Amino acid sequence: MEAHTPVIRTRNLTKRYGRKIAVDHINLLVKRGQVYAFLGENGAGKTTTIRLLLGLQHPNEGDVELFGLNLHKYRLEILRRVGSLIEFPSFYGHLTGRENLEVIRRLRNLSSNEIDRVLEIVRLQDAANFRVAHYSQGMKQRLAIAIALMGNPDLVILDEPTNGLDPSGIREMRELIRSLPRDLGITVLVSSHLLAEVEQIATHVGILHRGRLLFQGSLEELKQLAQPQIIISTNNLHTAKKLLSAHHFPVTTKDDEKLIVHATTSQISEIQQLLINNGLQVYQLTPQEVSLEELYFALVHHQEPST
Repeated sequence: MEAHTPVIRTRNLTKRYGRKIAVDHINLLVKRGQVYAFLGENGAGKTTTIRLLLGLQHPNEGDVELFGLNLHKYRLEILRRVGSLIEFPSFYGHLTGRENLEVIRRLRNLSSNEIDRVLEIVRLQDAANFRVAHYSQGMKQRLAIAIALMGNPDLVILDEPTNGLDPSGIREMRELIRSLPRDLGITVLVSSHLLAEVEQIATHVGILHRGRLLFQGSLEELKQLAQPQIIISTNNLHTAKKLLSAHHFPVTTKDDEKLIVHATTSQISEIQQLLINNGLQVYQLTPQEVSLEELYFALVHHQEPST
């Protein structure tokens, strides 16, 4: 694969279940070395898309390319280069972590040193000889990722890897995911419904809602979508709102006490002068950044059908 070839590319990828459209003409683009977070609420279509990427389901329309190869034509060749964790992992509880990995190693005819290699990556060396039945949920998730890393894949796909983890387990998982491209050159696609987690691990994000891809790009590009806001408090909100609207400033009311004006910080003095020149007393004029959470919900709610 050439360096510029996308690791994942889909074209108009679509999956229907009867009349329900689970994945709606998605065009994904994931490049080498990215941690690409697939963000969406439960039921948005994340798991279905991942299953399509792994060839576990077949699309009604569109196609999937991994490493520049068509998944339908080169499935076995492609999947040798892909590791995955989908939904909750299952293990032989009566076996140790090392023994569970040995089962996989033999099935795949991998090198005998592969087990120690992946145990070190996921930091389970000290628990390798304990029965998996005694593992915490976080340890089980790390063991599942160890299995995904066997064979030294170029791409790892993780479906909601922090589900069911306590804060300590989430932190460990976050550090592990970030280390994969940095230390091993592995590209990562990870799905999540937690924006706070995505902000801490991802370089790029795709926002999925009701099967549709609403946004795709870097975290910085997502932040740039947010219009800067200025919070205004005056002695007469009604008059101030009419005045700002007349001068083409997008303005809304917040809690019946303040105005939110979509404008840049460079326009603060212009807005202040406008209000003062028209006899208004200005109590507050404060720039405020829009959080990614607010932007996410704005994108999603903009797509909601009107009632």
